[in-house]
Amino acid sequence: MMISSTFLQRLREVKVNAERSVSATYAVDPTLFTPVQFHARALLGYSVNGICAWFIKHLGVSIAQQVSEHCQSMVVVGCEIDYIRPFDFFEVDEFTAILEKVRVRQSSALLEFFHVFTAGGHEFARVVTRWKIVRLEGDAALSAVSGNMSESLLMRFKPIELDSLPIQRILPLKVVEIETVGQLYVQGSYNQMLHRHQCEVADQWAFHELTALAAQMRERVVLSASSSEYPMGEILGRPIKQITMELSCPVFLFEEMLLETNVYLLEAKWVFLHRIYNLDRAKAWRSQGASATPHVRCCHVYPIQPPEYRGARHHYGDALSTTDAASYCRFARPSPQHH
Repeated sequence: MMISSTFLQRLREVKVNAERSVSATYAVDPTLFTPVQFHARALLGYSVNGICAWFIKHLGVSIAQQVSEHCQSMVVVGCEIDYIRPFDFFEVDEFTAILEKVRVRQSSALLEFFHVFTAGGHEFARVVTRWKIVRLEGDAALSAVSGNMSESLLMRFKPIELDSLPIQRILPLKVVEIETVGQLYVQGSYNQMLHRHQCEVADQWAFHELTALAAQMRERVVLSASSSEYPMGEILGRPIKQITMELSCPVFLFEEMLLETNVYLLEAKWVFLHRIYNLDRAKAWRSQGASATPHVRCCHVYPIQPPEYRGARHHYGDALSTTDAASYCRFARPSPQHH
């Protein structure tokens, strides 16, 4: 049978324009879950693993080789997590992490990765991560400055993976809406030092640990005496629906952070708006006359009594004491003009 040249040409075009993906299947284990859902930290951890696997499979270079041979690395600047449906520990034995597609953005200065997680043949979460390219300065501390993808690596990407469209930043618009339309209920803040178990190879925070910090902030606020008069007790027994996060600069080992949380009610949803400040850098900036800005902004969204989550296996909140949390955190009710 003769195959026409037109058909072969179309076949080649399909192959050239096909998305390059990687996937891996893992056993379900209890450390991946809270009583109500899959850990956000675990989702981001498997996302990073998928990115490393994608580079090896499709570009023939590991992250370590990018550092040692191409003098470049990546730092995360943003991510979104969307929980599509409930996924219970007892539901299935395995789940699959898929990196569906990759995009090179902003004149090869930023990479965007699109991840999907499935179990039993159905999606349960989607994750988007954005990474800024940095050029290494050659010292043992892996110091780096903003840069662009190495030309030798850029040429290994497919045309479909090179995207000139601008990044759609979701969080800044959300923050404006939350703070102007939402009703502020509770505020809280506390200081914390970054320790090595929260760090990656360059002794700066491993970004997926930020979801754990945000969860810690959320729980302290909910358990505080200031929140006791509001109907927030059930929040700790409900799954998060969405997490959106942006990072502007890192925190390094033993640097001190200020973690701030504001709780809003917006369109029948509890919204937790978190800000993390690097106090060591803030002090340096103030000495130069500059004002401190948050180095991380993170938003959690909880629908109130979402029908798809009713009848959750566990329920926490009402029986938990608020005294311990209030003793080591600074909490305040918002002033009347916020209501």
